Amino acid sequence: MKSLIPILIIMLGISVTYARSSYDEEDDRIKRLDDICIHTRAEMLKPIIASKVDDCVNNKNKERTYCERYYKDYGWGNMTGYGTHRNARFFDQIPECIEAFDARKNRKR
Repeated sequence: MKSLIPILIIMLGISVTYARSSYDEEDDRIKRLDDICIHTRAEMLKPIIASKVDDCVNNKNKERTYCERYYKDYGWGNMTGYGTHRNARFFDQIPECIEAFDARKNRKR
């Protein structure tokens, strides 16, 4: 009986290590999908932000540095301190972001 206890402890350690590694692989996969989503959204937002900055400079007669700082997060859907959205969140429904969302939603716990 005493010789069985160390074997059980070793088996428990191996199973915990294996379970942790599968979670790590799944977390890495979800992080890669999130990074792809963020990168794709950033590329799609670049021309929109540039257009907003040009409009701000040309039509509102503001300095370019001010306009770039003001519109740097346009389209990301940031929230204010009051819990309201400062601007709309664009391009959440592109395939890359849907895949990342589904992977996060279906992650085994």
